[in-house]
Parts: sequence; C-alpha cells; structure tokens
Amino acid sequence: MYSYKLKSHKEKLLIEHLKKVGEMSRKIVSSTNFEDNAVIAEVAYLIGVTHDFGKATTHFQDLLNRGVRTKLANHGLVSSLFAYQVVKEYLSKKKIH
Repeated sequence: MYSYKLKSHKEKLLIEHLKKVGEMSRKIVSSTNFEDNAVIAEVAYLIGVTHDFGKATTHFQDLLNRGVRTKLANHGLVSSLFAYQVVKEYLSKKKIH
C-alpha cells in the first residue's frame, strides 16, 4: 500500500489530513504568548502530524474502504504511542526533559 493512497476519512488522504492538522496546530500555538513558544509550537506540530498515524495500518484502511471492522482497526493507541515517541525524541534532542 502506498502512502499517497492511504486515507484518514472516506474522501480525505491521510497525508493531507496530517499536514493540515500539524500546520494548524503550529499556527494556533504560535499566535499565543507561551514561554518557549517556538518549542511548544513545534511540539503541537509534531502531535498534529502524528495524531492519526495508526490510520496507516491495513486494518484501519480495510475498515474505511471495505467496512471490515476488527479490533486491530482501532488507531488511537498506536497513534498516541507514536506521537509520544516522536515528541520525546524531539525534546531529548533539544535537551528538554
């Protein structure tokens, strides 16, 4: 399965959805006055682009495209674990713990 064919919703490509959510998240946080705003905005972006990572599985794609529902089609847990690891790695490289 190619990433450009993966969907997040019936008529929406996963890659486009993740980019849009990531960019929107960064923009929203960037417009605030948090201390370390740039770091928080980047974390928001990373969470946005990883929040639906689990939708890339064949199980979720089968559910979306063919209505085949299995326990493995649930994308939330794997998405959150992936997002956590990506953010953790980013903060570690920035030496923020």
